[in-house]
Amino acid sequence: MPRPVRLVVTDDLQRSRLTVFLRPIVLWIPLVFVYVLWSIGVFFVVIAAWFVVLFSGRLNEGLHSFLSAYIRFTTRMNAYLHLISNPWPGFDTDAAYPVDVQIDGPTRQNRWSVFFRLFLALPALLLAAVTGGGGGAPGFGRGGGRWSGGASTGGTGTTVAILGWFASLARGRMPQGLRDLGAYGLGYSAQTYSYLLLVTDRYPSADPRLLDPMDLPDHSVRLDLRDQLARPRLVVFFRLLLALPHFVWLALWTVAALLAAIVAWVATLVTGQLPNALHRFLSAYVRYAAHLEAFVCLVGGPFPGFTGAEAS
Repeated sequence: MPRPVRLVVTDDLQRSRLTVFLRPIVLWIPLVFVYVLWSIGVFFVVIAAWFVVLFSGRLNEGLHSFLSAYIRFTTRMNAYLHLISNPWPGFDTDAAYPVDVQIDGPTRQNRWSVFFRLFLALPALLLAAVTGGGGGAPGFGRGGGRWSGGASTGGTGTTVAILGWFASLARGRMPQGLRDLGAYGLGYSAQTYSYLLLVTDRYPSADPRLLDPMDLPDHSVRLDLRDQLARPRLVVFFRLLLALPHFVWLALWTVAALLAAIVAWVATLVTGQLPNALHRFLSAYVRYAAHLEAFVCLVGGPFPGFTGAEAS
C-alpha cells in the first residue's frame, strides 16, 4: 500500500563548492529565520487542527495545505543545510526541488489516535531525532527556552553534513552513500511531522526501503539478514543479562584481535596479501561482534553463538 507521505529525490549529487563553503556561515540564516516564524504559526494552527479533526474526523483543505507546505519547506531546508541537495530551496513550496515531499490529500482519521497523537508520536520523534532529519516538534523544548524544531542539530544528519561538507569541497560532488543516508532521515522525519501535525493518520514507517530504489554498491562485506521478527518475550526481558557472558568473551577476543590486526598489517605490507589464517580469525571476530550487537539491539532474535561462524 503506497505511503501517503513520500520523499522524492532527483538530486544529481553535484555540489557548488562556493555555496557549500558558505552554507554553514551565512546561507542558513534566512532559511532558519523563516522557519522559526513559520513554526510559531504552526504551533497555534495545529492546536486548532486538533479540535477540527477531533470533532469532524477529518482535516479541512485549508489547514492541510498550510501544514503540508510547512513540512515541505522544513524538509527542503534540512536537505539544503545537510548538503543532501544543491540549489537554494527558496520559500515557494510549490516550485520544483530535487529533494521534495509528496503528500496525499486529507482523509478521515481515527479520533482516538488524534486525541492521543502527541503521546503516540513520541517513539517516532525519538527515532527522527536519531536519524537527524529534524526530530523536534514545533514549540519550545530542550535547553530551557531555546527553540527546538525541524532544524536538525544532531544524529546522523549532523554527521552527514560534516563529512559531506569536506567531501563536497574536495570533489564538488556529494558521495551517494552519505546523500542517501541523509535522505532517509529526511523521509522518516517528513512522515513523523505529517503524523504529529495531523496531516495523515498513517504511523511513520522506518522501512530501510524508504527511498525507492536505494541500490547499494557491491562490496566484499555484506549483511545477510534472514530474521523473522519474532521475539520471545522472556528472552527480550532478560536479554542484557543473557548477553553478559558475550561481553566478557568479546573483550577477551578484542585483545587478541588487536594483536592479530598488527601482525596482519605487517604481513600484508610485506607480502601484499592477508594470510588466510589471519583472514579467517579476523573475519570470525567481525561476524561475532555483529551477531552480538544484533542480539543486544533486538535486530536478531536467536541467542548468538560464541564462534562467529558463517550462517550462525
